[in-house]
Amino acid sequence: MDDFAGGLITLATRDEALGQIWHVPSAETITTRQFIDMAYSQAGRETKIRAGTRLPLTVMSLFNSKMKFALQVLYQFDRTFIVDSSKFERAFGANPLPHEEGVSRTLDCYRANPLPD
Repeated sequence: MDDFAGGLITLATRDEALGQIWHVPSAETITTRQFIDMAYSQAGRETKIRAGTRLPLTVMSLFNSKMKFALQVLYQFDRTFIVDSSKFERAFGANPLPHEEGVSRTLDCYRANPLPD
């Protein structure tokens, strides 16, 4: 979140950013599976994921509003996309937080502030 927020502040305050498309600073590109495995590993859990296709998710979304969100982001899993912040880094400099550190900080935050049941 710090990289994202800092990137937005930079873009909002620098005239040379106007009228262009930017990806805010981000760590190296990894697959969704790699990220999920990393998060589960740091949480001390075995990776458990399930994949759903459009038809079952559409049916489930009729009964579960959380499934509507899954449908809204399904495009992210239908085809490859890469977030590349090299343009931002060349223009403004950046030192994005590695994924491992971001996952660790997030887990530490959740452990210190557990969600209510």
